[in-house]
Amino acid sequence: SFTISGSHIFVPVARQSGCHRNAPRNQIHDYQIVVCKHTVILASSGLIKMKRHFFILIESSPERIHAKRYISEDFEARMRLFIISNRLPVRMTREGDRLSFTRSEGGLATGLGSLQIPYEKHWIGWPGICTDDPQERKTIGSELRRMHFHPVFLSEAEIENYYEGYSNSTIWPLCHYFYAYTLYKSRFWEAYREVNRRFCEEICRVVEPGDRVWVQDYHLMLLPGMLREAMPDLCIGYFHHIPFPSYELFRILPERARLLRGLLGADFIAFHTPDYM
Repeated sequence: SFTISGSHIFVPVARQSGCHRNAPRNQIHDYQIVVCKHTVILASSGLIKMKRHFFILIESSPERIHAKRYISEDFEARMRLFIISNRLPVRMTREGDRLSFTRSEGGLATGLGSLQIPYEKHWIGWPGICTDDPQERKTIGSELRRMHFHPVFLSEAEIENYYEGYSNSTIWPLCHYFYAYTLYKSRFWEAYREVNRRFCEEICRVVEPGDRVWVQDYHLMLLPGMLREAMPDLCIGYFHHIPFPSYELFRILPERARLLRGLLGADFIAFHTPDYM
């Protein structure tokens, strides 16, 4: 809806645009519009490009005023896809006091890196190195962002408990029906939940309205639900790269309901084959 005052049309801030109520206003011809962070306004059928991503078409006539969301032809070309995985597809090596970066050639990196899509691809994950040095983290982050990589720094204890622990010693053997090899410890779960939360914080920091997020695999099963709570309008996909166990087996996990609620935060969930479901 619109508020009409004299010759001015006041456009309310739309929730899906991620704008704020106290956004600055610009006077354009006979219309006053709200300038939002990532919004493009079309006033009196004339394109006025303020920022990128969202387009709102305003049509006026003596009888009515209505608006609709409009996507330009090059809208998709400017959209971004964020691939979220435990590990960034990059190898880092120390050479004295210097760090060198090379792209990884792993299966996931190769497969997703070959996607032919009109989106600008970004990647979020652990960079493969543990460091507590703020300056080194800053240097790593700066170098990786040039490749559209966004690091989530983890400690050695978090790698041990979240990755080697809950992910690979609890979930992985259970999903592959190796129940006898499943190892459960409370500290594994606490680390798993904390790391998923850290990933959520980093995603919320860098994504913008209109971006897509594609979460990869069992290391981050809580993440879709966390993202849905933090950003209700975000487009979220989840891909499970291993089999999903039967109910009789999955029910032995004390956190089974939390994991399922996490997955159900995604708009869609994908598996490799029907047998994995």
